Parts: sequence; structure tokens; C-alpha cells
Amino acid sequence: MLANIKYFTALFLIATNLPCVAVAANETHAFEHRLAERVSRRWQEVQAELTRIEGELVSLPVIPKEELGGTGGLLAQARVGEPEREIEVTWNKPVLVDLVVLAPARKYDVNGLILDYGLPDDFSVELIGAAGTSNIPVAVENKVHSSPVRRGYPFVYPLDKPAMATGLRVRAHRLYTRERTPQDVFILALSEVFCFANGRNVALNAQVHIPQGPQRRQHWHWRLGYLVDGQSSLGLPEFPEPSVRGVGWLSRDHASEQDSVWVGIDLGESRRVDGLRLYPARRASLGNIPGFGMPRRFRVRTSESGIPASYSTVLDQTGGDMKNPGHNPIELRFPAAHARFIRIETTKLWKPYDDYPAFLALSEIEVLNGDANMALGAKVVSSDQTGRYAAHAELFWSEDCLTDGFGPQGRLVSPVDWLLGLDKRLQLEKQKQALLAEAQSIVDTIRQSVFGIMLVLGGGGLFFSIILPVRYRLLRKRDICRVRERIAGDLHDEVGSNLGCVQVLSDLVQQQSPASRELKTIRRIAAETVTAVRDIVWLLRARADERVCIADHLKESGGILLEALDWTFEADASFAHYDVSDEKARNLMLFYREALHNVTRHADARNVTIRMERADSRVVLSISDDGCGIPPERLESPSVLHALKQRAKQLNGVLDVVSEPGKGTAVTLTFSA
Repeated sequence: MLANIKYFTALFLIATNLPCVAVAANETHAFEHRLAERVSRRWQEVQAELTRIEGELVSLPVIPKEELGGTGGLLAQARVGEPEREIEVTWNKPVLVDLVVLAPARKYDVNGLILDYGLPDDFSVELIGAAGTSNIPVAVENKVHSSPVRRGYPFVYPLDKPAMATGLRVRAHRLYTRERTPQDVFILALSEVFCFANGRNVALNAQVHIPQGPQRRQHWHWRLGYLVDGQSSLGLPEFPEPSVRGVGWLSRDHASEQDSVWVGIDLGESRRVDGLRLYPARRASLGNIPGFGMPRRFRVRTSESGIPASYSTVLDQTGGDMKNPGHNPIELRFPAAHARFIRIETTKLWKPYDDYPAFLALSEIEVLNGDANMALGAKVVSSDQTGRYAAHAELFWSEDCLTDGFGPQGRLVSPVDWLLGLDKRLQLEKQKQALLAEAQSIVDTIRQSVFGIMLVLGGGGLFFSIILPVRYRLLRKRDICRVRERIAGDLHDEVGSNLGCVQVLSDLVQQQSPASRELKTIRRIAAETVTAVRDIVWLLRARADERVCIADHLKESGGILLEALDWTFEADASFAHYDVSDEKARNLMLFYREALHNVTRHADARNVTIRMERADSRVVLSISDDGCGIPPERLESPSVLHALKQRAKQLNGVLDVVSEPGKGTAVTLTFSA
């Protein structure tokens, strides 16, 4: 059967013009895809769409799947049966909000990094309207955790029409139960809330309130204010740029964190400035430690002329250590001033361990006038004057990288463009997942169809390989039966009748004239031949209902061979339904005929008794006479009764011979029925 299936599988592959090769397990996937491409037009369309999506994904920002440091966000608790949890973010005056974004929180547990820690499974978002106006629904989310593709992505809601609002409310309708504690406490957590009005995040440093009760106790990683501090779980606002080799600037290593290091920017002309935005660096050789090289204490000074004595301090961060933002940009605002030269002077460097060198490292510095970057392409100098030197592989550090518009992994963009880019990537990932599922469904359908075809072909092959030979054998057997019947009829009608005539004529001649030895021999041979022909005819009869039973046939044969003697034949009535194989019947007849030949030729007996009986699934045939018997010394010779012994062996039977000179011989054959 297996050979037939393989044969018809090969025929199917040849018929569809596919390469018939022995594919290993790891090549089955590609083989199925080639088959789908050959037979399914929709498969080709899906693959073309997937190729297009992959081309778009390359240029879109990605969600980092690692710990980014910084603050964790807001974390609240709820118990079973408590009302819905709400989070309110409010600002001082109404503004036209055009984009709302929620960033999920992250946390490590025993299973690794959770990218959507404490995220509700069902929640709604609405803007709080100005005084005297109703709230504006923004979005309703259900079964958030049912989509693995969304994990880690922000919820981005562009508004079709900007809405005047004084705040934002997030209402959690059903908390996710994966983070359930033994006390039946559920967790509600978010990393950051963004509300943009014409590109400006109005939720930055806004007021945060949880109406249903106290938030979980203040924690170094989770606080109310961390929900609107500008630090999220999403990383830097970058679009991938594989061609970028400059990753920022890194100072020389310093033995003491108290060493002073400064970086200066020349804007080229006097400009209005009111803030800085610092982007942290990444150092691959240190495992991309979040917030690597960010200064702990520093001041920002400006000057119109660049003369050392002319610099004035516009921002002083030397009174205490600045909290490391991790892999998040940090925005610093100061009173507006006009300046050409901007200098960042550190009073305490980044130094994680006592025996580790101290560094100052940044990937980009933006000098702000409102939201505009005044420092793009500006000249940068530093106290260490490091110039350009290798960072990792083909990457390098340089002061020029601080104002080139690139972060450590790509081109820096506005937060709005970045968040919309992340949302576009999410939509494309969802499309990709749906297309992959459809492609797999196509492959499964084709696999089932091919399996069905092979099953039908294999079944057909099995049918023809079994039924046809059986039918052929039945036809051959029928033909053989016809031939056997014809031969049996011819033997009976022609040879048997002729031999019978010979036997009758020899009897008549013997009665009319003195019996001669030759005449007796002719008569005996004729009788024996008639008996042999009758045995052959009996065996050639193919159907059991056309034969006499074996006992009656043996009795008739005995009548021919023992005609000149007094003989008796007894058999159990059970032999009327005794079914015996042709081979066993043949050996039994040959044994029987040989035994009677011995009686007529050598025993010189007058009386012969034949008994045939069945006992315990055994057949016992006994033939006894009152002839001359066999001397003991002759009976022990292997050549004596050799033919009978051979036939008994062919029957897997037992031969027992009892003989005494002058008292006759008894031969008994026992074999299985």
C-alpha cells in the first residue's frame, strides 16, 4: 500500500510540473510555498502585499524589546468588586487637542520583560470638555490582550476634528487578571499620557488624579507625576537610518565624577533660545546601558560673544543629582534669552561604580526656541577635544554628531511624527499578521487538497492493485476449474470406460479358459489403473458438491481392488460432511491404494477389513487382513512399507503396523482431521 501511495504521489507531482524531490523535514515549508505559488493566484497576491509591507516596515520606527530605564509611570490598585478605575489628567486652561496617545507600562518578572504591564483589557478614553461643555469621546478598547501584535505599542488616537479640552480621562472597565496577587488585587498601570495641541504636549507636567481612592504608595519607579513627565516605555523618537555611523559624542574617561567637562555650541548668530533637549547615548560595548553618560549635575550658560567672562547661567542643575531619564530625551526650559554660544558645563559626571571611569555622553543636543531646534548643523566644541574616534564596529563618536539631527539609531523626528509612525507600524504589523494567517490557510487548504487527491489516487491504486489481481485469480481459478472438469470428464468417459472394458474382457477370458499368470496380471493392472483414474477424477472435481464423500470414494476404490477377496468397509456417518483438502486427499488415496496393493500382491489373504473413524479431531484408518503376515526381521527393515511411511509423513500422521507370520497384518494410519 505504501509503495502504491508513493507511486501515485510521484505521478501527481509529475502531472503538475513540480520537481519530484525527496524533501527533508526542514524543506517541507518551502516546498509547500512553491506549491501554493504554482496553484493559487491569491497566494501570489498575498506574497506581493507582504513584500510591500516589509518594504514599508524597514523605514518605520520600532518598539524596543528591552529595558529602557527612566521612570515607570503610574501604578494603581483595585480589588475584586470595586467600581471602575479612572485616571484624570488636567491642565490649566482649555486647548485644542488633536492627538491623544497612551503608552503602556513595562516591568520585569520571573518570565522576563512584560511589555504591557497593568494594561486594562477593556477601557475607554475621553477628553474633559471646557467649563459648560460635554466630554468628548476619543476611543473604546475591548479585549486588548487578545492581540499579541499590539503588545508594547502605544494607543494612538488622532482626532478628526481638534477638540477644546481641559483634561483627559481614562476609564478602566475591566482590569487584566494576569497580574493578580494572592490578595485578589488587580493592577492598573500606564507609562505615559500624551495630549498634543498643534505639536505641543499639553499633558507634560499636568495634574494627575485617581478619583476612586489613593494610588499605591509612592515608589521610586511609580508615581502620579511620572505619568506626565515625558518619559515613556517607547524609547527615542527616531526613524531607522541604517546609513548613519555617528552615534553621538563621548568624553574621555575621567577618574573622578567631580571633574569638570563642558560642551559648547556655536549657533552662528545670536538667536532667541528658551530651552534644551538632551538625547542620551547608547554604548553597545556596555550592553546599551539606559541613560549611559547622562550628566548628574550641570549648568547651562549662554553668551553673545563667546568670551569666557561673558557667559551667564540660564539653568542651574548643580544643587542635586538629576534623575537619569534612561533611554528618553530630557527637555530643560529656562527664561528666554538671546545668545549665539550655548555651553553645558558639568559639575558631576555619570559614574555607576567606584572603580568605573566617569563619562559625559550624549547622542544629540537641541537648542530650543519654543519647539524649533536652533542647533541643527551648528558647530560643536568640547573641553576634551576628542575629535572623531571609533565607537563600535563601523560606528564612531564625534562632537559633530551632537547637532547632526540623528540619534544613536536613526533620524530624530518630532514626537507627533514618531508616534504616528509607531501607529502606522502597528497597523502594518496587524495587516501582516492577517496576511500570514491567510497564507497559512491557503497552504493548509492546498495541503488538504493534495492529501485528498493522493488519498483518492492511492485508494484507486490500492483498489486496482488488490481487486484486479483478486478478480484475475478468480477468473483464472474458474478457467482452471473448467479445465479440470473437462479433464475429469474425459478421463472418466474415455480412459475409465476403456480400462473398465479391459477389466471386463479379462474377466470373461479368465472364465472361458484356464487362468494364466499373465491374464491375472492384466486384470490386476487394469483394476489398479481404473482405481487410479477414479482417484484423479475425484481430485479434479473442483466443487465439493460434485464429489462423493471421501469415505464412499475409498469404499468404491476398495471394491475394485479387492473384488476377488472377501472384504468389509466401515466408516462413521460423520464422514458424509468431512471436508478435506486436495493435497491431504491425494496423499490419503495414495496411502490407501498402496496398502490395498500390498494386500492383493503380497499378503495372499482371503479376508480384508477396513475401518475409518474420527475421534477428537483425528482420523483413524485401519486395514487388516488374514494373510501370510510379515516376518519381524523383515518388518524392521527401513525399505519395507517405505511408500506407506512416506505417505504417512506427508499427512503428518502416525503409521502403526502389527504383523505376525501366518496370522496376517494390521496397518493403522492416524492423522489430524
